[in-house]
Amino acid sequence: MAGWLPDPSEKRFPKTRQVGFDLVLGSYGKRFRTRSIEVVRFVELLDEAKSRSTSELLQWVIENDKLDYFGTLSLSFRSGLRDPKGN
Repeated sequence: MAGWLPDPSEKRFPKTRQVGFDLVLGSYGKRFRTRSIEVVRFVELLDEAKSRSTSELLQWVIENDKLDYFGTLSLSFRSGLRDPKGN
């Protein structure tokens, strides 16, 4: 599935099924269309959302001078799952 989901042979979650047809709504709640009324694949919308959110997040980090803490982040699933308060 275009790199967004695990290989079906691995039998890992999330389980998905294909929807034959549906609509994506634009920002005004109406059917999303391009100006030339071309079809836009859903995976293209997902890729665009990922790209825009990444650039917005990086821009926010730069503007708010939060890069100082980038190297000090740590994550432990084991302690996070043991302690209900998280890491």
